[in-house]
Amino acid sequence: MLAYSSGNFGAQLVMMLYAVLVARFLEPENLGVYSGVYAILGVSITLVNLGMDNWFLKEGSRGGDRSLKFFSVVSNKIFLGILWTLLCLLFIPLLKPEAFRIAFILFACIDLLCDSLLNSIIALLTIDKAVRKTNTLILASRSGKLVLLLGLIFLQGKAVVWVALTRMLVALIVCGLGFLELQKQEDFHWRLPRLNLSILKDARHFALSDILAVIYGNLDLAILSVYSLVQAGYYSPATGIIHALFVIPSSFYYYFLPTVTKGLDLGTWKQKPDSVKLILLFSVLGVVLSLGTLVFAYTLFLPILGADYQLSRPLLGLLSPILIFKSISMGFAVLIVAQALQQKRLLPQFLIALLDIILVFALVPGFGARGVAWAYLASELLLMLAYAVIAIKYADNNPQVVDRS
Repeated sequence: MLAYSSGNFGAQLVMMLYAVLVARFLEPENLGVYSGVYAILGVSITLVNLGMDNWFLKEGSRGGDRSLKFFSVVSNKIFLGILWTLLCLLFIPLLKPEAFRIAFILFACIDLLCDSLLNSIIALLTIDKAVRKTNTLILASRSGKLVLLLGLIFLQGKAVVWVALTRMLVALIVCGLGFLELQKQEDFHWRLPRLNLSILKDARHFALSDILAVIYGNLDLAILSVYSLVQAGYYSPATGIIHALFVIPSSFYYYFLPTVTKGLDLGTWKQKPDSVKLILLFSVLGVVLSLGTLVFAYTLFLPILGADYQLSRPLLGLLSPILIFKSISMGFAVLIVAQALQQKRLLPQFLIALLDIILVFALVPGFGARGVAWAYLASELLLMLAYAVIAIKYADNNPQVVDRS
């Protein structure tokens, strides 16, 4: 577990450095364009992922033909990804024709689609506890993007399209390396791409959950970028650091979900004592991340990003408690998903996502980026409380779950 999480933490440190350099390199208004497009794509790509990685992480740990399940997920993503890319190229430029260029959008789409395929590869390796391989792929992806960005800075290629191009090239290469790594496994068999609608049906609860999570996690920046690119440029570094740190509780989630699922199947998971320990672990993690972010915001943030981002520093401090809420939510999510209660998450997620959108539209005109931060903070707090209620309410009713279909 330590090796797995430390590898992810190292990769995210690299990505945080990348985000800092992009911010200093592009400056607030260009950063608003860059962040705005990636925020819109980050929301819409959930229509490609559709919860299939979470479904595979859970179902792949239960045995069967994992290669078939894996290639079904990958095939679905490829077919949906092509359609998604075409729709993005058609509609996103209409939002701000003078800023959102087609070439930039195309490179960004390919970048995110390759990262999505890489996530499926990492899910398969995670099930096999191949920690070193997952860490290598993640670090290669993050470090490669950083190295090419440094090359751009040296060459003074400040156009956002060049940043997207370098990201895309690294994503393509690392995704290819991931498939080559899978080929080395004895039980791995290549399959022809075929659309598998049954998996889309089986993963529907995960898909809805992911879509709702992305709405209140990324839609705020997308809305803000349409309202004001400058405000988005100030908000982006703060929320970018928060999102970069999400990978740490997420890595804990991905590590523990197969373990808890298998433990419930075998009857070795002691519901109350083991669940309490799990939530305490996620809580401590969240406190450490939040306090570390708060200290960073008021010590190193401005020296690193520069005086142009003076207005971003208080936003980062305001958003830092989200790391506590998100970490605890992830802990409860492990218990909820492992007990086949995924559908129970959907109603609170829907209501909270709706509330977040209402708050963002209500607060942006008067408070700008700060209003968006308030809405995001409130949404994550309410989501954590909702997950806690679900996990506690159904714990005694599901001491041991046999049927998880």
